[in-house]
Amino acid sequence: MKSPALLTRKKHKEHHLLPPSGDRRSTPRFEVEFRTLISDKSGINDQVGVILDLSLSGCHVRVPLMVYPTLVMELLIYAPELDRPIVVEKAVVQWVKGDTFGLHFLRLQQAELIRLGRLIASMTEDEALNSSEDHSNRKESHFPSEVPGFL
Repeated sequence: MKSPALLTRKKHKEHHLLPPSGDRRSTPRFEVEFRTLISDKSGINDQVGVILDLSLSGCHVRVPLMVYPTLVMELLIYAPELDRPIVVEKAVVQWVKGDTFGLHFLRLQQAELIRLGRLIASMTEDEALNSSEDHSNRKESHFPSEVPGFL
């Protein structure tokens, strides 16, 4: 006997929006803690949550909201360095684990996609700077400029 969850998933009208199974990440993700407002499009279930990682193609969020794979949602991304939130008009739930789930972005206006790209680029630059600082700190710890007892 098939489980009800499988039957629901197969019959859902948005099932075709899911990418093929396997590793679905097509762009690198960055760990963040951005506030978000998520809506299931009915307007009844608006919930505030936290984005835990972010990429150009999706995000991982923690929100106290019951969701299921293939559910289509809208979200606002509030990054501290932005004057207004990035609006993702349509995103589909990929997976659910407790109060966290993954979203794949389906539709953003061109201007919003550009803003998201700039935000991701700034995180890429920050990560590169932190990585080079970590690398130079490791060099210093392995090769001290002064060794006691030597001139």
